[in-house]
Amino acid sequence: MMSFLGAAVLTALSFARDAQLDAKKSQLAYVWQYTYLATILCTLSLTYRLFLAPPLSANGRLPTVDQGPVLRRIFKEPNSVDFLRWIEEIPKDGLIRFHGVLNGERLLISTTQGTKVVHDGDTKDSHRPRPPKQS
Repeated sequence: MMSFLGAAVLTALSFARDAQLDAKKSQLAYVWQYTYLATILCTLSLTYRLFLAPPLSANGRLPTVDQGPVLRRIFKEPNSVDFLRWIEEIPKDGLIRFHGVLNGERLLISTTQGTKVVHDGDTKDSHRPRPPKQS
């Protein structure tokens, strides 16, 4: 998503520079070009985030909750009643994957042991990578 926004900003700067160099073309034409390009980039970004990112996620192997179609839950964040229902229904493997606003991926910790690891920090499970050796 950031790449689309970055491309939009760079294009806007390019249009602004071209508008200063080319006095024959009206400023309004550059505004329309930028608006058109920004609309296309935002549409592509939303399409990626809503439909392509969830299946390509690295957390795809975790148990996922069935929340219905994407367009029905696009602006709805699950509440605590949903969390309790999911914890009772889904096998307790420790993590449950669900989607929030704009299909953003979220993880729910469903066991007390998992909560303890998150809050206390289990140093046996996570190691800091070693810096590369310098010659």
